[in-house]
Amino acid sequence: MDILAIDFETYYAKDYGLNKLTTEEYIRDTKFEVIGVAVKKIGMAVRSTMLQRQSIMTLTVTTINL
Repeated sequence: MDILAIDFETYYAKDYGLNKLTTEEYIRDTKFEVIGVAVKKIGMAVRSTMLQRQSIMTLTVTTINL
């Protein structure tokens, strides 16, 4: 079985973050935006990418190879 570690980089602000909101409130808020993601498969190098926003709810990954 492969084990992956995934780290999402998301928008935050002084008054908007996980220190002020529950996880559900944070991801359901209209300000929520995924900016980038890094993936590491155990035993392999980290792969990361930036995301391009196509619409409010549709994001596409530009490049990622595991």
